[in-house]
Amino acid sequence: MWWAYSCAAGWRPASDLHSSTGAVVDNPLWRLAKALASLRDETGRVTIPGFHDVRPVSDVDREAIANIPGQGESLYDAYAVTRRLGAPEEFNTCTNLMPILNVNGFHGGYAEAGSKTVLPAESFVKIDIRLVPDQHPERIVELLRAHLNAQGLEDVEIVEPATHQHPARSDLSDPFVQTALQVAREVYGKDAIVHPSSSASGPIVSLHAPRRCACDRSGHRQRGGAPPCPE
Repeated sequence: MWWAYSCAAGWRPASDLHSSTGAVVDNPLWRLAKALASLRDETGRVTIPGFHDVRPVSDVDREAIANIPGQGESLYDAYAVTRRLGAPEEFNTCTNLMPILNVNGFHGGYAEAGSKTVLPAESFVKIDIRLVPDQHPERIVELLRAHLNAQGLEDVEIVEPATHQHPARSDLSDPFVQTALQVAREVYGKDAIVHPSSSASGPIVSLHAPRRCACDRSGHRQRGGAPPCPE
């Protein structure tokens, strides 16, 4: 799964106001809170109409998912996660095959020590959307815009990044993938654990789309590795 990244900026007055004016002046932070709350349901499923118009999961991908051991226990233990999202038995399906809309940061107003009662002049939130095949970044932004407008949030601005990463997923039945699995079996003496998709971003689509080349990404990750740095 590859990703599109967007930044939304809310309606702004000319300057910060005293918080008492919140009775008669709309607050940009409330506007963005409303926008964010409308984007997914309590299970984490994105609620933007048309967002999930993608091809069904293939039988070979479902088989690979069924053979992945565990349901995220190592991740939850490594990061001391106490609030999980979604059905436990759907962990590997969600992390491999489902698109995600995530909030990276929510900014605006005063949040330092002490009291400063303001109605902020501006606010913004950064989100990323990790896509699956048949989802195109440009179309997803169009759907997001239409959804916000339908919620009465025409004033919320979407600021796109300079570039997007398009999604790509190789067919696990492709001869190249099967050869890679056979080599891994011969080298390590056991079958590889196959994840149909990686949630990381990268330029694999540049090989996958124009040349229809299957790609395999092999390796390991250190348990408890830190999240990525700013890009």
